[in-house]
Amino acid sequence: MKRAWNVASVSALGLLALGCGGDMVKQLMTKPEFQQRVMQVIGSNGVLAGRMTDQLLGSDSTRRLVVARLLANPDAAKATMLAMSHDRTMVEGIINLAVQDTAMRTSVLQLFKGMQMAGMGK
Repeated sequence: MKRAWNVASVSALGLLALGCGGDMVKQLMTKPEFQQRVMQVIGSNGVLAGRMTDQLLGSDSTRRLVVARLLANPDAAKATMLAMSHDRTMVEGIINLAVQDTAMRTSVLQLFKGMQMAGMGK
């Protein structure tokens, strides 16, 4: 009898959760205060934030959005550039991409020439 009660309870909770699941999605899509609560939970939990980041970086459209938002935020852009500046492979990759554009190639070469003239190339 006790086992039957446990099975019935778990089944009822499962059905309740399924019913609320659709309501939760609706709330998330329509209620800013619910959206804020969900984002606060994700933002305050490193594991969830990492999983959400992976999810957002997983498709071209959301990846472009994340990168655009990242670079539009001065502190985040600076932190990104600082992290990349400590990795020789990334710096070389950035320079390689930059010089593929004619105008940018000229700018990069002028920058290097200026650094060389200032004695920074020693």
